[in-house]
Amino acid sequence: MRHGSSQQNKTGWQQTATLQSPGPATTPPTEVLVPGGIVPLLNAQFAEPDCYTLSFSLQLISPLPAIQPSGTTIVGGKVVPVAPVPQPVVTASTEGVRCLAIISWSVEGATVKRVIDVGNGVSISMVAQAVSVQLQDVTYSIAGNTGIQYSVTGTVSQGTRPATALPPVLYSGIYDVPNGPAGISIPFGNIDGVLELLSFPDAGITSVEVVGLDTSTPGAGINSLWVNLYNVTVTKQYSPGNAPGFVKVPPGTTILQLINHLAGPDAASMTVTWGIDG
Repeated sequence: MRHGSSQQNKTGWQQTATLQSPGPATTPPTEVLVPGGIVPLLNAQFAEPDCYTLSFSLQLISPLPAIQPSGTTIVGGKVVPVAPVPQPVVTASTEGVRCLAIISWSVEGATVKRVIDVGNGVSISMVAQAVSVQLQDVTYSIAGNTGIQYSVTGTVSQGTRPATALPPVLYSGIYDVPNGPAGISIPFGNIDGVLELLSFPDAGITSVEVVGLDTSTPGAGINSLWVNLYNVTVTKQYSPGNAPGFVKVPPGTTILQLINHLAGPDAASMTVTWGIDG
């Protein structure tokens, strides 16, 4: 991985790192894309504890155009030089790229962890004396584009991030929930449709947003989709149809259960996004 320039002064810290999608792949019998390796982005030490904001930007590293070598050709029976000609290239984009930031804030040696999705304009704040940021490409989790090289820049400055109704988030996935009382259970911090494949139970989750859809009878019955939050027993139960948006998660919760009580055999699709403190 290639790391870019950095700068440090009394008020801010900045660092850039380069990643490529997707992570390495396993070999036969079945090729399965897996998360990329951990890439260090930023380490900053502050003079004293205060509230600091970490902001991100993500940018595609554009491929260089192919150049036709210079040479000669015959024009009117004479040899004449031919100038190099830039060749057309397919312009890639950051569409289909997904990257996570693994953030460790610390005060006097005590560390708290946060894991969030990275994107342009994403920011998170915390009272801290130091911060360490690592990146991980997880493009595989959204079946994104392969071979895309991109850079992520992290900037730290004093102050709290701008007020917004939405918290920093960690996207989980879209789940097809079978009809019946059993449903499916998702460990906290899971980010993949294949349960247990990758999870961050210590990501700093404080809320969750569940969006439900009846895929058999569009527009019908969404109040029959339920969400259970578990510790040892159910700590909260609600219907996303009656409680849209982010819902506070009781402390100690470790499992989210999605249940489809739609009429008959109707299938349900439920999208889960974790809300992260900060």
